[in-house]
Amino acid sequence: MRQAPRMNIGAATLLLAIVAGCAHNKKNEEPYVPPPPITVLVRNENYLDMDVRLSTNGYSRRLGTVVGNSSGKFSVAWSVVATSPVELIGDPIGGGRALAFPGVSPSPGQVVEFRIMPLLNQSTVTVHDPY
Repeated sequence: MRQAPRMNIGAATLLLAIVAGCAHNKKNEEPYVPPPPITVLVRNENYLDMDVRLSTNGYSRRLGTVVGNSSGKFSVAWSVVATSPVELIGDPIGGGRALAFPGVSPSPGQVVEFRIMPLLNQSTVTVHDPY
């Protein structure tokens, strides 16, 4: 006879735990809004056309081509660059050595400006807020 009350208490405790675990109060939760992407602005002041790549976490992805003496603008999702620094690579089309810059760490919505100079070793990468 004594085991029957124990089972009732155990069953009631288990039922209470299940009900408490399933109850939640998320009626007023706002939908997820992803952070804004970063913008990669490339100013190619060199006469050679450049293939521009972005490398992060050991993976490289091609952003596009920027022809000589012109500019290009690329948008990169924040989720791609959120976990590690971003390395920018400019690869001259038609020969020459690729230009790689050490990693920069932009915040959501910031602009990474990659300025390719006529002398490649004078090129720069900067990070700033949008104008």
